[in-house]
Amino acid sequence: FAVEPLIAKMILPWFGGSAGVWMACLLFFQAALLVGYAYAHLLARLAPPRLQWLVHVALLALSFAALPIIPSPAWKPTDVYDPLLRIIALLSMTVGLPFVLLAATGTLLQSWLARDNDAVNMVLYDRTLLWLTFGLAIIGFVMVIAATRLLLG
Repeated sequence: FAVEPLIAKMILPWFGGSAGVWMACLLFFQAALLVGYAYAHLLARLAPPRLQWLVHVALLALSFAALPIIPSPAWKPTDVYDPLLRIIALLSMTVGLPFVLLAATGTLLQSWLARDNDAVNMVLYDRTLLWLTFGLAIIGFVMVIAATRLLLG
């Protein structure tokens, strides 16, 4: 998900460098995340497991056509009056499919592992969540200490 600020920073000067550009990017990425989760949910509910795997792998292969995720200069606006739709279209064409599939992959993997009813899978999943929680707590702790030292001198 590091691509979000990266591509936003790339297109920021094209659209005047305002906070509206950042907000449009945020809107796009939140909507794309929701679309990815909806895709994973629908695929897991409506298709048999083998078809789920085939569809998802085929879409992942198709998404490689979008790489690298560098926006084309053809997307530069001629006027910056109302850039929202142009930003959404640019992001959709540049990073849309890879981002949606990235958002869906974790959810689909969890769905596939849960169907195995294998206790080992759930133990590994629980340990992963435990370490992620621990890592987030450490990052938060370090950030609070760093901010306190920076503000208090």
